[in-house]
Amino acid sequence: MASIDGPKDNGEPRTLVNLRPTHCGVSLQQLQILNAVAFISAVALNGLAASGVLSEKKVGEVADMHPTKIKPAGGAFSIWSVIYTIEAFFVLYSFLERCIWPSSSSEDAILLHGVGFWFALACLFNALWIITFVQGNTASLWCSTVLIVGLLFSLCKMYLGAECWARHRPGGILQKCLKILALDIHFSMYAGWVTVACIVNISTALSSTGWGGEPFTETGWTVLLLCMALLLNSYIVITRKDCVWGFVLSWASYWIAVENDNDKTVQISSLVVCSLITVVSAVVTTRVLVVAGSRPPSSKAAVPVDAKNSPSGIGLMDHT
Repeated sequence: MASIDGPKDNGEPRTLVNLRPTHCGVSLQQLQILNAVAFISAVALNGLAASGVLSEKKVGEVADMHPTKIKPAGGAFSIWSVIYTIEAFFVLYSFLERCIWPSSSSEDAILLHGVGFWFALACLFNALWIITFVQGNTASLWCSTVLIVGLLFSLCKMYLGAECWARHRPGGILQKCLKILALDIHFSMYAGWVTVACIVNISTALSSTGWGGEPFTETGWTVLLLCMALLLNSYIVITRKDCVWGFVLSWASYWIAVENDNDKTVQISSLVVCSLITVVSAVVTTRVLVVAGSRPPSSKAAVPVDAKNSPSGIGLMDHT
């Protein structure tokens, strides 16, 4: 059993017990170290790929070898720097949170059982993807497609396990904001962007085989994919009240329009998708803020989640 010192009662430390180890017997502290090592390794391999050590080709060069209309312009990929920064914050915050604020067994359980090994697995998929993709041949592009789908699956497992946008984060305003950044915004932005990257990766792999979009044109497929992305993202934004996922599509579709200035159909379709998902996300964000602002102070406190009713099966552990 893992024991964690919690808030003090009458000057005596209160111990939180029953924080079950993972099914492989790994404690929260060990998982935090694993996450840190996995993240540093993934970033290091991405750096090696960017420097040309892993291959003579870089990611952008491979993508340019097999052009597709669904691929955004190069400026879109600057979002990776934001994603990696928030990832680094997540790893650091998971270490330091307990040093700054009293520990909560339910929040520790979110990291241990909700996020679990999926973060390290996502870092592994990320690293393997970069190694594979930069090889630039048809076989490696199809292998990279499998890997990036695995990355998306891992991110979605964390998104659901951490109950992103469906759980009230405990603590004061600052603590809540930092927790939302480390979990909700982090996993939404990462998963939203990798969803776009999966579509681009599949299109690039198909392009490497010489497929031209039959029975439709490439323009037709691009418009169809944009419409499907709009519907999927709108559903997520509305049902999860997750504006971040929606704004990621806004970002991607804008840069798709920039890249396709020579194809007015794709360009206009991209701008329409960008505008619609931005409006949907903005409306949902406004509604959430209005509801939060009108909520009585007593209802803003974090409500304990019963393990049976919690979406991830994570409940408050017993206190001694």
